[in-house]
Amino acid sequence: MRDEKGRFVKGSNNWTGKSHTEESKTKMSNTRKKLYSEGKTKPTRFWKDKKFSIEHKNKISKNHRDYQTEETKEKLSISHKEDKNGMWKGADVKYGALHDWVRRCKNKT
Repeated sequence: MRDEKGRFVKGSNNWTGKSHTEESKTKMSNTRKKLYSEGKTKPTRFWKDKKFSIEHKNKISKNHRDYQTEETKEKLSISHKEDKNGMWKGADVKYGALHDWVRRCKNKT
């Protein structure tokens, strides 16, 4: 959506004041029902008001923590340093970025 000067308005919704036709509502409903019956998706509000047990929460938490070992994190860190990094500029580095690097990485003497 745009304002009177043609600028994009953040958070606007193009469907404001509009609605689906009865035909399109029926099509969407039938598609949803078909997917439910085939087991390809769950109802939209399936997880609403569901509670996980403490045991299950702990299991989820553990899996998130153990996702990457310290060894893997170290390998990833090394593999993305300096010229291997996708943002590496090399000789095209700008003045400010170069001086930031010098300040950060070189010993002050």
